[in-house]
Amino acid sequence: MLNQLDWWYDRQMPRFLEQIVRAFSGFQYQSGQRVLPDGTVVAPQLKVVPCTMAMQDRMVGHILRNNSENTTMATPRITIAHTNLVGRRADLQHPGHVDTRQVTERDYDPLTGKYVVGAIDSRPSRSYTVERLMPRPFEMTINVDIWTSNLDQKYQLAEQILTIVYPDFAIQNSDTALDWSALTLMELTDINWSSRSIPVGTESEIDVMTFTFRLPFWLTPPAKVMQQRIIEQ
Repeated sequence: MLNQLDWWYDRQMPRFLEQIVRAFSGFQYQSGQRVLPDGTVVAPQLKVVPCTMAMQDRMVGHILRNNSENTTMATPRITIAHTNLVGRRADLQHPGHVDTRQVTERDYDPLTGKYVVGAIDSRPSRSYTVERLMPRPFEMTINVDIWTSNLDQKYQLAEQILTIVYPDFAIQNSDTALDWSALTLMELTDINWSSRSIPVGTESEIDVMTFTFRLPFWLTPPAKVMQQRIIEQ
């Protein structure tokens, strides 16, 4: 029989995806030199490549395309897609284990809105007992798609990204001191260089380069937090 918990939702997987979007944001590419109709020469410029989630509603897609099927997507761009979720049976620990921690807060000054610092003024505040339940091991598959309109854009972005993310990089979805599953490694497992089967010079389709990552993580149930109080007579 399943022992169900009360409703709770901590956005653990969406938080990982948000951190991945932040990790792939800020990359730049250099545009080519342009000559305007009046003869003015525009020097090459550095432009930031936007990074967004790939999953979207039909309504949002129509808005982005100006309610027209004839509007093409702006390139280059980077999109993040969560494509698969599997359990890691080999990493499963004792399901019923409970880890108990004693936590004491630093004293908080409500007048200044800050914690009290200093050897003289510093004093302990409220104490808590935190019971952390054993998390469950899972693995997400993440596709990072690089959308480009020419080969030079692809080479520029591939050179910048691969030197940072290969073979893996650390990613963190929480800064809570008691979260024992916040930090993990995101590993690059596969590269699909082109979405075109046979590249042709006259092909007008946008080319997509795909990086496939595996992201092992722990899905954590909510902890029990109990405040310790002094019994006064």
